[in-house]
Amino acid sequence: MEITFSGTGKFKGVATTVTVTYWSIIRSDGVLSGEGKGMVMSRDGQEMATFTGQGIGRFVGSVFYHTASAGKVAFLNNLVAVFEHEVDESENVANKFWEWK
Repeated sequence: MEITFSGTGKFKGVATTVTVTYWSIIRSDGVLSGEGKGMVMSRDGQEMATFTGQGIGRFVGSVFYHTASAGKVAFLNNLVAVFEHEVDESENVANKFWEWK
């Protein structure tokens, strides 16, 4: 299954819009597995970073960021994060990220 979604949030205080396309499958052992690609855009539209990620199970995984920005989102360049992706019964989505150091 392939899904694209967009949402808003903050990365270290920077207001952003995030767009993600990911696919997922149920592996032969019954575990959900997926990969995705997307972009983080500052809400003023002046800066952008891209990312790729992989997840497993109830979607915990890792994300790898890249940007050429020297401004507000420059901190995302080469940043690696671990994440949790949750969807509730009403289809509300919540994502939490932690920088991997």
